[in-house]
Amino acid sequence: MEKDSVIIVPTEEKHIEDCVRIALQSWSIIHEEYARRLGQKLHDRIMTDWEAEKAKEVRAKQRSGNGYVALLDGNVVGFISYNVQGELGTIGLNAVDAACRGHGIAGKLHAFVLDKMRSEGATVAK
Repeated sequence: MEKDSVIIVPTEEKHIEDCVRIALQSWSIIHEEYARRLGQKLHDRIMTDWEAEKAKEVRAKQRSGNGYVALLDGNVVGFISYNVQGELGTIGLNAVDAACRGHGIAGKLHAFVLDKMRSEGATVAK
């Protein structure tokens, strides 16, 4: 796979559940580590329903008008969102499908939204 064959387009409704799937895949690794460090019982107690919360957040961000997906052969392989308030641009939720990591897709998504934020007046990004 070459990152040049990946295209970035605005998120459409048909892409949303793929974004959710990729997000849950990515954040499950983080939560596995939390559970290891905290213990499963404590993790489950303080991170109640994290999957549903993450899915809700991804859906909202991708529907915001500032959500984009990376497509490879028509399939969603990554996503990103952003927001601009005045001169501050904020990169939001983003992830790349585990099967496609290590090919520059995240870098391409980040470069894309940095350019979008600049075009909307952002001079600082976080």
